[in-house]
Amino acid sequence: MLLSLFLQTILAFFGDRRKYATGFWLRFVVWLAYMSADWVATFSLGFLACSQANSANPNLIPGFWAPILLLHLGGPETITAYSLVDNELWRRHLLELVIQAGVVSYVLFKLWSKNTVIFVAIPIFVSGIIKYGERIWAFRFPGLEDFGEEDISSGSSRAYEVRNVREARRLFRAFKMLSTNTLVFDCDQTETYKWVSRKHAEETFQLIEIELGFLYDRLYSKVTQISWPRVILHSITCLSSISALIFFSIMTMRKNVYSKHDTMISYLLLVGAVLLDCHSITVLLLSDWAVIWFTSNKLKGASRYRINCLSPLLSLCRKRKRWSRSMGQHLLTSAQSNKPVKELREQYFAGKLNSHSREGASNALIELIFQQVMGKRSRYDPHTNGFNVLGLLAERGAGPLRRKGFFNEFGWSVAGVEFTQSLLILARCYSVLLHCRLSG
Repeated sequence: MLLSLFLQTILAFFGDRRKYATGFWLRFVVWLAYMSADWVATFSLGFLACSQANSANPNLIPGFWAPILLLHLGGPETITAYSLVDNELWRRHLLELVIQAGVVSYVLFKLWSKNTVIFVAIPIFVSGIIKYGERIWAFRFPGLEDFGEEDISSGSSRAYEVRNVREARRLFRAFKMLSTNTLVFDCDQTETYKWVSRKHAEETFQLIEIELGFLYDRLYSKVTQISWPRVILHSITCLSSISALIFFSIMTMRKNVYSKHDTMISYLLLVGAVLLDCHSITVLLLSDWAVIWFTSNKLKGASRYRINCLSPLLSLCRKRKRWSRSMGQHLLTSAQSNKPVKELREQYFAGKLNSHSREGASNALIELIFQQVMGKRSRYDPHTNGFNVLGLLAERGAGPLRRKGFFNEFGWSVAGVEFTQSLLILARCYSVLLHCRLSG
């Protein structure tokens, strides 16, 4: 039971740090906790069910531990999936919800004659059903919710933060998720280009940071768009945990039928449930989704007044770390390796953990990337038939060769070979040119 609570605590506080964390150990701990949490909770729930069925003294183990395990199976706000494949397993999680809820119902049935225990178990059971159902909803329906847009023309820093978040939300809505690994750009590209072209490189990267944060939340966590039903459900889960703790305190003060050891564990589990619920609400209210909801037309009140009230939240938005501001560096020789260790790393620890090293993204590099992307966009004409925008983005060196008039001679090195072979050719050409310059 305590191990399950410990794993939930790790996931709650560190589950969303993959957005910007590059350390191996942190990501490994989160992965291990995610893979172990459901197994530990399921095993403990089965053990409790057997204990209640076989024990001559039903009070030997507190039966309300079972709903707490169902609460743990619902998971924290910060992480629902570790990889994109997990989002496709919503049917399995739905079946698990039915089975685990049935097991917990059986345990509660065994406790039905003990009214005081039922008062502790029922609120936790309701909270667990809500949390587990919300997790399945995050798997199955990661859809977008439309919010009314407001014209915030004030030049204050607070209004600037609101504009940044809302513009990033507009850009994020341009993407339509067709499946867990397919994104389709479906919007007026002229409109999005108009938003971006008015900004500097640093401002544009800030928009992209927020936009990628929205995408990460949608795919890997419950921290998505806020609505009144979600506020009500979160209030119910928090109040249920608090009421269960109060009922258990009253019950133990009047007559405690459990051992001192089990009583201490029960208090730890109930206090942990309350703290995790409070943490979930805090995470949700401090997210960029909260800024959108608080400044939407669906809430009553003048937008200026709401922005001023959001001042502490917006100051946190400015200071929040959204990405590592570094880029992974890969060794070409390592990329060509077929060792079993490398295959395991690519399968289970894809992305950041496969980087050989990381280098900081300087302002000069950000400016260079921005200019390159804007230069490619200036060549794009959405009204031209047969123009492949993906092919334009996939160009690797063809543009500079055309501008310098060397594409006919050297275009084969970037357009007609594999990417790794192209890197080798360009590296060899660079070393020859450097040698020629040094030798005079």
